[in-house]
Amino acid sequence: MILYLYVMLGINILIPSILYLIMRKRRKLYTDRYGMIVTSAASLVFSLSIGTTLFFAFPASFNILIVISTVSGSLIGLTYGTLIKFHSMMIGSFNGMIGALAGTMLAAVVLDPSLCGLPSAFTTMLDRNMMLITLLVTLLSFITSILIRFSYRV
Repeated sequence: MILYLYVMLGINILIPSILYLIMRKRRKLYTDRYGMIVTSAASLVFSLSIGTTLFFAFPASFNILIVISTVSGSLIGLTYGTLIKFHSMMIGSFNGMIGALAGTMLAAVVLDPSLCGLPSAFTTMLDRNMMLITLLVTLLSFITSILIRFSYRV
């Protein structure tokens, strides 16, 4: 199970990195509006997937994981924001923080359903739920990267 989570974390780090390197080559072709949309979408989805997978993969303190995933989400947003201008860096940083916090909260609810008032019957399927949520956010990250990658070809 832990090997699966580490592999998914690696995939969730690799997907945004490859997309950024591809987009960095053609950054002079982007308008401000396109850059804002790409920065918002990429930083939100990628930080959501990394925040969720980080929370599952590393059993540390809740406060430490929130800080780590918020900083990583902000760095993802800043990185994608550097493709265009300063205002897209601000939007990317903000969306990255929001996505990382949402991913951390999603993972916390999967691990302890009583946080949202869900019945504790879901805790019996904890491993299956962790695998499904991690697979879901990885697929979401992959689909978002494909959509962003081919959106500037139109």
